[in-house]
Amino acid sequence: MTQTFTVEDFAHARAKSRLLYHLTDAAPDGIEMGIGVSLPLNAAGTQRRQPDIVVFSTVDAPQPWLLRPPLLVVEVLSPASTFLDLVTKRREYAESGIPSYMVVNPARENPGAIELRLDGGEYRDAAQAEGEKVLETVLPFPVRFVPHWLVADGPWRACISAE
Repeated sequence: MTQTFTVEDFAHARAKSRLLYHLTDAAPDGIEMGIGVSLPLNAAGTQRRQPDIVVFSTVDAPQPWLLRPPLLVVEVLSPASTFLDLVTKRREYAESGIPSYMVVNPARENPGAIELRLDGGEYRDAAQAEGEKVLETVLPFPVRFVPHWLVADGPWRACISAE
């Protein structure tokens, strides 16, 4: 049986891999990125999520899971996960004490990203960019990127940080 790979699947995979590459390149020593990292959402570890990208301190490296909340989690939207990523996971990650949450929209027409920071137990908008605008943040480390280059054809490595 042949499995189909949709345009949305490709945009999701491309945005995730490019952002992972860019974050890894920008991260200082002692900070790592992970994919496929399972996060416990409650003390018993019975409720879990697996974000697209997890940014954590090497001190808290998984054994078999993170000892403390990660520094940042990233979710890349897909048509089937939009409500889950924007509403449900936002609440769950805030309740888990994750200081920063980034949501990336890999739409080819108008890609975007928003960074949310934990403030008083809830996430507040911290940085946002669409298209060829630059998203710049300092948490968990200084990084900047242009959402357009997460999905666009062309020299994305040279252009993604717009420097």
